[in-house]
Amino acid sequence: MRKEKDCLENLSQFTEVHVVLGNEACDLDSMVSSLLHAFSIYKTLLSVPGKPAAIIPVFNIPKEDFCLRTEAVFLFRRYLLDSSFFIFVDDVDLENLLETGKLQLILVDHNILAKAQKHLDVAVFEILDHHKDQWPANLKVRKNIEPVGSCCTLVAEKLLALDLIDGQMSGLLLGTILLDTVNLDPRAGRATDRDRDIVKQLQEKFPLAINELYRSVSTAKFDVSALSTLDLLRKDYKALPTVENKDLCVGISSVSGLSLSDFFSRTLVHHSISEYCQASSLDVLIIMFLYFVENLDDPPSRQIAVCGPHEAAKSKIAEHLSTSGELKLKLNDERFQNCFVYDQDNIVASRKVVFPLVLDIIKNRF
Repeated sequence: MRKEKDCLENLSQFTEVHVVLGNEACDLDSMVSSLLHAFSIYKTLLSVPGKPAAIIPVFNIPKEDFCLRTEAVFLFRRYLLDSSFFIFVDDVDLENLLETGKLQLILVDHNILAKAQKHLDVAVFEILDHHKDQWPANLKVRKNIEPVGSCCTLVAEKLLALDLIDGQMSGLLLGTILLDTVNLDPRAGRATDRDRDIVKQLQEKFPLAINELYRSVSTAKFDVSALSTLDLLRKDYKALPTVENKDLCVGISSVSGLSLSDFFSRTLVHHSISEYCQASSLDVLIIMFLYFVENLDDPPSRQIAVCGPHEAAKSKIAEHLSTSGELKLKLNDERFQNCFVYDQDNIVASRKVVFPLVLDIIKNRF
């Protein structure tokens, strides 16, 4: 990481700058994927003569938001990574790199750029991801998009093939994959055979207590007691892309560790939701809740709230989500001011499922 930081400070020396960029929610999967995929690219390019190129992994959040990613803070400390060497989106001038023709953008853990970064899509030349493919068909890029439980599974496959993994990398990858797949629990419906195979391979090379690792990382993720309501809403947030001829701004916040009741019992919670919508120019904010009723050995529970100032759009999105059948939503018994709230019986449907579903509603129902 020290080398990447040195490259950042001397970008004028390079004719190409390869930026490995995770998604705007910047969860643990995005962070670890960007770091380790950048490492594999660096090692690969070392053996190829030609133009000097910088390879920079970038966390797609402001530096001040890193502390909100409690599971990432925990796992990086556990494996002795110095966060002072991390590169955040406000550390690098992507606009200048684009204008000077140096930017070579690699997307990890997403395949559609955030609204504020949409203009950078002309610089994208590679995608490594596990979400539904929504990349524009007219833009030709090298894509590896596979429906696995964690993007880190795809990163690990490449690192193992190149024989580049050490114990530190293995721990980071395992911690992330186990968190994303709920410890490979089949009841959660997140893990695939490829995820299980990678965990097995990593375990064989660098044995560790995976149940303890999963519990430790999960405990760190679900401990949100020190976060304000605004922090919870921006901790794991994704804005839906702008749809042509649709003047509607929608975003999805994922809140881990709290139920609907816990969240809405917070002091001035509706004021915080309104404040967040106003600051983010949102018409509709969808909040997805993931929590464990008893303990981490049980399958998780999910709930959804559809909030925001645009009453008609909020009502229409809530109606279509509740009748789509894919999420298996049931109207929650409680009522919270100005929000539609549901219990979600399909616990497999994470934001990875809800995001394209909402995007389709905006495209075809408005």
